[in-house]
Amino acid sequence: MKINGRYSKILKSEKWINATPVALPKDIFGPLDSHCMKLASTVKVSFVANQMQVTHMEKALRDSDFIGVNSQCRPAITKRDILRPALFQIANRREAFLIDLIALANNDVLDKVLISLFSNKRTIFIGFNFDSVLSIFKRSFKEMKFY
Repeated sequence: MKINGRYSKILKSEKWINATPVALPKDIFGPLDSHCMKLASTVKVSFVANQMQVTHMEKALRDSDFIGVNSQCRPAITKRDILRPALFQIANRREAFLIDLIALANNDVLDKVLISLFSNKRTIFIGFNFDSVLSIFKRSFKEMKFY
């Protein structure tokens, strides 16, 4: 697998290699084991459900070198239910945003912000199976154009 040069440098950096292990946290199910990933305490997580929060998100992500993306769909419980994205996760090294796609479905401001972010040639986007996610977006949000 070929790794982008900037990403490779991060993995080889002293900060990454010499990171101090932290005590494992506990949650309602008990202590998390060492195989669990933990979000860095320096990363701020915000929920995005209105246009003002979309604007803040755009400012925070605008000039990022890396942006990670993922989405979660609302479960299809019956045969008549349509698979639709409900939550879109987008983050850089400092901030993570959980976008409520039910509240912001076909929102013009969100669409313009996502177009701006995805068209930035300096930003590398990282996501698992994101082509399939985009095809679901195309079917679900016909008014939006960011995909």
